[in-house]
Amino acid sequence: MKSLGREGTKLILEEANFEKSNLENVDLTEASLTECFFDGMIIKGTDFFRTELYSSSFKKTNIINVNFTKAKADFVSFKQAKIDKTNFLKADLPESDFSFSTIKSSSFIASDLREADFSHATLANVDFELVNIEETIFKGVVLKNIINLDKAMVESINIGSLDEPVILEKEEACKWLLDCNDR
Repeated sequence: MKSLGREGTKLILEEANFEKSNLENVDLTEASLTECFFDGMIIKGTDFFRTELYSSSFKKTNIINVNFTKAKADFVSFKQAKIDKTNFLKADLPESDFSFSTIKSSSFIASDLREADFSHATLANVDFELVNIEETIFKGVVLKNIINLDKAMVESINIGSLDEPVILEKEEACKWLLDCNDR
């Protein structure tokens, strides 16, 4: 399946359930998949380049070697997902939920993580160069060898919750993240 539209029309779906689909090595470039469900799947080698995934759900999904470069993924749930060798380069991920997920050997270079939720997540060998962090939730997060964390654009972080926020600003937020980064 190719969705680029060079030979046909752009793939546009709302509230579609992909849970029983095989999305291994599928090209969904520039598709519009709003409020779609990918929960509990194994997604491997799939290309979501510039795909609109607004309010979609990848809960408890294994995501391996997937390309989310420049994806529009506001309000997407990756809750309890296992993400490995995945590229989120320049992805828009504000208010996305990565809570309780495990993210390894992946890249968020130049991504927008404003108000994203990483509470109780484990991140290992993840590149945060030029990541936009503002009121991003890091309560209970485990950071292991986060690459280029010192080059992230940190405005503020929340080490509390949405209901009971504990906001750390700029230098204090950077120090907290660097102190938590177990190299």
